[in-house]
Amino acid sequence: MPECDSVAVVVDCTFWGSAKNAVVFGERGIYYNNDNDPSGFLPYREFFNRTFNFTGNSYDVSLGANEILSLSGSQVTPAQLIEMLEVLKREALSRNRRRTQERAEGLAAIPGMQQLKAILLEEVVAPLRNPGKYKKYRISIPNGILFYGPPGCGKTFIAQHLAGELGYNFFEISPSSLGSPYIHETGLKIRELFDNAAKKPPVVIFVDEFEGMVPARSQLRGEDQYKAEEVNEWLVQINNCADRGILFIAASNEPWKIDEAVRRTGRIDKKIYVGPPDNGAILEMLAHHLTGRPVQRENDLGVFAQKITGLGYSASDIKVLADEAAKMALKCDAEISIDHLMQAVAERVPPSVTRESEEFYLSFAE
Repeated sequence: MPECDSVAVVVDCTFWGSAKNAVVFGERGIYYNNDNDPSGFLPYREFFNRTFNFTGNSYDVSLGANEILSLSGSQVTPAQLIEMLEVLKREALSRNRRRTQERAEGLAAIPGMQQLKAILLEEVVAPLRNPGKYKKYRISIPNGILFYGPPGCGKTFIAQHLAGELGYNFFEISPSSLGSPYIHETGLKIRELFDNAAKKPPVVIFVDEFEGMVPARSQLRGEDQYKAEEVNEWLVQINNCADRGILFIAASNEPWKIDEAVRRTGRIDKKIYVGPPDNGAILEMLAHHLTGRPVQRENDLGVFAQKITGLGYSASDIKVLADEAAKMALKCDAEISIDHLMQAVAERVPPSVTRESEEFYLSFAE
C-alpha cells in the first residue's frame, strides 16, 4: 500500500461487493489493497459513488465533515468504519437538503400571478399563521401541497417564496439524494429526511419531480415492487407533517402518475396549478431580464407583454426571449427594441406550453 497522508487505517473490511479491503484514508481519496488489486486508489467521489450513490456535491460536502479527519493515526474496526460512514452520509444528505441557506423574500416578490398568490395566502399562509382559529372551526391545517403544471413555470421559485412568506426553513430535495441502489435504503432515507426536518421546525420540505418518487402502485411490475415499499414510507411520513411543524410541498410536471393514495386529501390537501406567467408576471420578468442592457427608452414592454400573454410562454421562455432579442440587437449594434423582441417570438423562441397541454393540466384539477 502506498504511503500517503493517512487519517485512518482499516483492515479486512468489506466496502462493496465481496472484496476484503485494507484501507488508508488520504486527503484526496482512499488507498486500499485486496486480492484483486494490491495497490488500489479511489478518489472520494468514486468511493462514495460505489458505496452510497451520492451526487457530486454530496461528496464534496462530506469531505468537509471532521469525523474521519479527527482520527489521524487510529486503527479502525469494520464496525467503527460503518458508523463513521453513516455519520458522513447523514451530514452530506443534510447539507444537500439545505440548498437555500437564506430565506427567500415573501410572496410579494413573485412577479404578477396575483390569483395564485391570493390562493396561497388564503388557503395556506392564513391557516398556518392562525392554527388555533382554524381548529376552532374544525378546518384542517394544510399538511401537504402539490404544485403541478408545465416545466419551466416557476414551481420551485414559488415554493421558496412561500417558505419565505411563512418564515419557515426551506429544505429542497432532489430525487437523486434519496435514491439508492440498495433495496430498503431509500425508505430509510425518506424516514430520516422527515425526522431531521422535524428537529428544525417550522420547515418546508420541497421535493421536485415527485411523480418519480411515488409512482402509482397499481402500475408497478413484479421487479419494481420494492417501489411500493417506498411509496408506503412516503404515505406514513406525509400523513403527520402538520403535527411535526413540517409543510410538505411536492412539484410535478406529470401529476397523474402520482399514486392516488398520496394525492388524497389528508396527505396532499391542496393541489395548485402553476401555469405560464400572466400579463403582469411577463411584464415584470421582461423588465428584470432587460435591466442593465441597452434598451430603447420608448419601448412599451406592456404592449409586448400583452401580445404574448396566453400564448404559452413559460417563465424560462421569457428569459430566452430577452436573451435572443439582445443577440439580435448586438448584431446590428443597436439598442434592444420591441421589434427585436417580436422577431425573437417569430423566428427563434416558440412557446413551450401548448394550448392542448394546458387544457390537459386544467382537466386534472376537475
